Amino acid sequence: IYIDGAVNNDVFGLSSSGTNGGQTGVSPVSIAVIDQIQVVISPYDVTLGGFAGGGINAVTKSGTNTWKGDAYFYTQGQGLAGKHNQTLADRISDDFEREQLDDFSNRLYGASFGGPLIKNKLFFFGNVEIQNDETPSPFNLSEYEGDATESDLNDLRNYVQSTYGYDPGNFGNVVDKLESTKLFGKLDYNLNERNNLTLRHQYTKAEFTNQNASDNDEINFSNNGVYFPSTTNSTALELNTTFGTSASNNLILGYTSVLDDRDPLGGDFPYVIIFDGDNGQIEMGSEQFSTANQLDQSIFTLTDNFKLYRG
Repeated sequence: IYIDGAVNNDVFGLSSSGTNGGQTGVSPVSIAVIDQIQVVISPYDVTLGGFAGGGINAVTKSGTNTWKGDAYFYTQGQGLAGKHNQTLADRISDDFEREQLDDFSNRLYGASFGGPLIKNKLFFFGNVEIQNDETPSPFNLSEYEGDATESDLNDLRNYVQSTYGYDPGNFGNVVDKLESTKLFGKLDYNLNERNNLTLRHQYTKAEFTNQNASDNDEINFSNNGVYFPSTTNSTALELNTTFGTSASNNLILGYTSVLDDRDPLGGDFPYVIIFDGDNGQIEMGSEQFSTANQLDQSIFTLTDNFKLYRG
């Protein structure tokens, strides 16, 4: 994955999207800053490599000789979404009745602005974007197939609090939240007829709160979930030079810092599983993979592409 020719992969390899900060569900840049997308499958050009399967290069927008700006707002909720997927419903059962999705809320706010700082010479483009997503997971205790009653679960919570000073959280409805802020800035400078200099910076901050939902065979106390903050700063400096009509050079210096600091919700406590009857289980405590997870990455890249044109 490239942004303006600079590599922007998740080099540690934990994100299913392959992007920095992707474990939170946030995108690395706003789609509002993308001008073009190049997809390469089997490139013959030696300047495109270092990957297997395919490469994606997102080319970001630049300012022009005209000042321009825009603002946008996107919203989505259960009233703007369809019912359960028909194909999935057919797979579950012939008698499965499609229902309206549970309440949820997605909000996206953004604005872009760009133009000439010096006409025909120096250009600016910037974007700011804020995302707020809330996805509730409702739970009806009457559908639980274990032996514990609501009174038993409250007694368990009170016992853990009074004995160990740890609050396992509630066992009812929970809400997953994703909050993010993206800031983008880009300068394009025509040094002379043969040299063009570009400086770009992207700041992406995300906070993801993931609470494990309860269902008919499992009770999850809400503090066995994850609080996942992630901050990515990505900077690239690019110099493009032409040597008449016979040669050109493209130099890219890139620096990316990524801080992922996944923590359990609530205080520190052992992860506990209680088998409850034949068909149920109860889970509480610090999420078992997040008690001491911190990933701090600093990635420096240097790329120089020199091309000769013959025939």
